[in-house]
Amino acid sequence: MNEINLLPWRALRRMEFKKKLKLIITTGLLVSVISSTILNFYLKNEKAKQSTRNEILIREIEYLDKNIKKISRINANIRLISNRLNYLTYMQENPVFIVHFLDELSRKIPDNISLNSLSKINEKIIILGQAKNHKDIGVMMRNLANNAWVRNAELIEIMKKQSQGEAFNEFKLKANMEFQDDSNQQERI
Repeated sequence: MNEINLLPWRALRRMEFKKKLKLIITTGLLVSVISSTILNFYLKNEKAKQSTRNEILIREIEYLDKNIKKISRINANIRLISNRLNYLTYMQENPVFIVHFLDELSRKIPDNISLNSLSKINEKIIILGQAKNHKDIGVMMRNLANNAWVRNAELIEIMKKQSQGEAFNEFKLKANMEFQDDSNQQERI
């Protein structure tokens, strides 16, 4: 019987298998490197696009925020103008309001108090004056609390001063004006 030596054939087959394996591994590595590079470029491109979109959105949001602030200021001005118009309309319909108010104020102030200044901002009144002592200021505050034309009278400050050898107290108070119907006022008088 003939003996066949298969060793060279097996060695040749192993070498071919190793070549194929190296080729497959090299191809796989090459494909994975190329695909990861392509994926990396794609993701960078998408990230750049998204960054651009985000910048556009941020600019639009800032623009809208500015417009919202403008609208808020306009609404505040509209409310202020509306309040002023309502007040002016009321004053035109009731021109004797300030006369009633000053008359009532002069009746409620004690004799030892003198008013230096009376100013009005919207519906708030600020009164600056002098008093010989704190008791007179307390009496005036109680009288103003019962006044029909003034509400929420609040003493802001009292300062002890001296001029020409006489001591006195300077005071500052604020209050809200209360609009009264003239028909009710006539009944009270």
